[in-house]
Amino acid sequence: MLEIFCIRLIIRSNSIQGVDLLNSSNAVAGFFYEKQNQVVSFFQMGSVNKALVEENTRLKQELDGLKYFDTLQDVTSNVPLVVYDTIKVKNDSAALAAAGDSAQEKPTIVQDIRPFGKPRIVKYASYKYIAAKVINNSVTSDRNNYITINKGSADGIQKDMAVVTANGVVGRVAQVSKHYAVVISVLSSRPISSQVAGGNIGVSNWGGDAPDYVTMSQVDVRTAVRKGDTAYTTGYSYFPENIPVGIVTAIDTYKVNNTLNLKLKLANNFRNLHYVYVVAGQLGTEKQTLEKAVSDKEKEMQQKTKKP
Repeated sequence: MLEIFCIRLIIRSNSIQGVDLLNSSNAVAGFFYEKQNQVVSFFQMGSVNKALVEENTRLKQELDGLKYFDTLQDVTSNVPLVVYDTIKVKNDSAALAAAGDSAQEKPTIVQDIRPFGKPRIVKYASYKYIAAKVINNSVTSDRNNYITINKGSADGIQKDMAVVTANGVVGRVAQVSKHYAVVISVLSSRPISSQVAGGNIGVSNWGGDAPDYVTMSQVDVRTAVRKGDTAYTTGYSYFPENIPVGIVTAIDTYKVNNTLNLKLKLANNFRNLHYVYVVAGQLGTEKQTLEKAVSDKEKEMQQKTKKP
């Protein structure tokens, strides 16, 4: 008590010592406030992450609302009729050949293309993103790996929907229950239609070894691809277009069939997945139904032709 009383007297009677003690007490108080804030922030991290994921989902919805549009307008083309005088053409060819010129001049045909009608804006894709938390993840299987998420049919998730993150592709939904879904990841035997270097198409597939790389095959040998280029989805499969697949780290040329094999380092770290987005293609269902109807019709015709 006497020490506290003396300290109070020093603070009141000596301004320099008082300021030093006040600064020291503020530093100590600030240290404990900082530690308290860190502890509180740690326990609030789950809710903060959830809020950020929800905000990212909303932003993705708004961004996709500005994409996947085409502006079309009808046009008419008037091609003039060109009548060749066979005698004149024969004489001209003979004259050119005598002059040592093997090239023959051809008449220029001008097409008169005229647009008509108002331009139409056509929406060819529409996606809805559903945020989900990863509650189980496998990267050790040498054939197919699966991811379990905490959203199911009650949240609008259906089989064969694409699953992505902000970094790139993850996989597609394989099975769905009311409150959960199982996703077969990119680390599986199922290929992904991919494009690289200006839209050159190939197929990306996991080889069953390291969970960080896939191989993109069937790429045209004339493709001007370099190490460091990024491969994206094509939109021909269940994934939206232009979702990153991975970065080219090695290029192998196969002269037998004039193709390239590209080694891709995956855009996602599958050992560290926490939140994903399930992509519902609102126009994709119509597309899949139409394509399935055509496929079923072809199978039916093939069966009829096989019958004696």
